[in-house]
Amino acid sequence: MPADTCSQLPSTTVCIATVDRPHALARALSCWRSATVVPAEIRVVDASDGDDTRDVVRRGWEPLRVVYLRSPVRSAARQRNLGAEGCTSDIIVFCDDDSEPPPEALEKLLSVFGRDPEGRVGGVAGTIEGMAHRVPRPWLRRYYRVLAGYDHEHYGGHVFGPAINLLPTDRPDDPALYPAQWLNSTLVAYRTAVFQEHRFPDFGGYSFQEDVNLSSRVARSHRLYFHRGVRYRHGAEDAPYKRDARRLASMRVQHRWHNAAELLNLRGGSRLAKFLLSLTVDSVLLAGRRPAGWRQQIMGSWGGMLRSLLGNDDPPEPQARGGAEALRGGGREGPTLALAIRAYHGVASRLRNRLYRRLGVEMGGYVWMRGIEIPRNWPDIRLGAGVGLDRGVVLLCSGPIEGGKLTIGDETYVNRYTMFDAHRRIEIGARCMIGPYCYLTDSDHGMGRRRGIKRQPMRSEPVILEDEVWLGANVVVLKGVRVGRGAVVGAGSVVTADIPPNAVAVGAPARVLRTRE
Repeated sequence: MPADTCSQLPSTTVCIATVDRPHALARALSCWRSATVVPAEIRVVDASDGDDTRDVVRRGWEPLRVVYLRSPVRSAARQRNLGAEGCTSDIIVFCDDDSEPPPEALEKLLSVFGRDPEGRVGGVAGTIEGMAHRVPRPWLRRYYRVLAGYDHEHYGGHVFGPAINLLPTDRPDDPALYPAQWLNSTLVAYRTAVFQEHRFPDFGGYSFQEDVNLSSRVARSHRLYFHRGVRYRHGAEDAPYKRDARRLASMRVQHRWHNAAELLNLRGGSRLAKFLLSLTVDSVLLAGRRPAGWRQQIMGSWGGMLRSLLGNDDPPEPQARGGAEALRGGGREGPTLALAIRAYHGVASRLRNRLYRRLGVEMGGYVWMRGIEIPRNWPDIRLGAGVGLDRGVVLLCSGPIEGGKLTIGDETYVNRYTMFDAHRRIEIGARCMIGPYCYLTDSDHGMGRRRGIKRQPMRSEPVILEDEVWLGANVVVLKGVRVGRGAVVGAGSVVTADIPPNAVAVGAPARVLRTRE
């Protein structure tokens, strides 16, 4: 471009944080070398294990001046802060290593600052090709209104509620400079003095929402814009920190929890309620779409919620108590934590209901589930309304699917780590109580000497527990047994024969001691 035009634009330093992506970095530097305005310096802040990134920088990128900086930690936020140290240019630009800006991108971004001698503009970001916020449908707009606490036509470029940040819309009548409450850091320019006053937060790892944290603080005193005339490609390069979906989802929620308090002043019960609503909706949508890693994302998100509550990262408040006192219920967060845990398990149980229904399990109503296992033959299982299945319960059906091999009646509760092993038929009545670590099977193997142990035939006979039976802990029920209504079997017993109604039986094998009065 003409020299007089260049002299009117502010000086610029570009900072690129990278980790183990030398090929993406090389493409990004190639784009910067073809820019119509050459930045004074490009600083590559590297946290890679090897020297491949250093070798890319050393290739020579004239007319660019590319400086290599080694970061001791892997954190996008900390790497960018390191790259900005000692920067003396008017503008500092942050660019991802997999962003590919067009030649005119920097010139257009700088021209916004050049036309603002009063310094009211604090930051300007480009827009990613193919990524924009759609105008929400009526139900989604109502959902946003509940979380945000105010109504808006589309909420594009806003940050609201449980730190939900939305990209700008991309409609023909949208302004070229799109006013925003936050800016992403994939390609963004800040006044250096403004950035040095705020800087990125001390987020570790992938640093999700570090850009929201910085830009929202800048927006308190300066204007922010997305430049719709600066459209660039942003790759989907693989990276080690993106492979653990559960950990990534947990970190996202924790950072949002922090930002909701710091940026939006959302605390206490209001913050908890909006996060619970947001995570519940997200979980249901993920379970409906079922993308790769959806289970890990759901569990990671709710785990991040609990970690946030346990961490008690609210800004200090008078007489606020947390930590061990909160866990004991002595502080303000005690009831909050208990509510969050109950909500977490409730949502997880309903998601399991939905999953197993889709797989073919027949349910007469809602079934309370805590981390159970149903490995196969789902259509063989029938669960009544109000059944409770605690953590570690295994419902195993084998052989061809026939339907009704394992039936558990209404309001029956099965304690932890109990296993049902059904080949022919196991029928559990209504309102039964089955203790932890029990084993119920309707089959066993033959023991004839003429065949090897592994080749013995399977022998099956139905097992029936009538209504209101109580099995103590570690009870074993073998094939062909009927336990009568209201019978009680003591802990550790092995049931090999029928037990009459209302009998109390114990032992191995179980023998009737008396009848309930």
